[in-house]
Amino acid sequence: MSYRSVKLVKRPTLEITEDAFNIVSQDLPTPSEGEVLVKLSHLSLDPAMRGWMSPDENSYIPPVKLGDTMRASDIGEVVKT
Repeated sequence: MSYRSVKLVKRPTLEITEDAFNIVSQDLPTPSEGEVLVKLSHLSLDPAMRGWMSPDENSYIPPVKLGDTMRASDIGEVVKT
């Protein structure tokens, strides 16, 4: 089984365009001791994400690094422990 993640590959300057992201398919990891595997049912796309794409380090949360997966809030179901 696999999952998809959205990687930030370019910092938007004005408008956010799809070339700022890369969608990557990866194999699902096996949970280690003390970890869980969660199947997402809902993913929140928030205005704050625009700020996380900025290189500004003086925010309430560090920016997403280029090549890293975009962060988001979500709701899901634990499917494996």
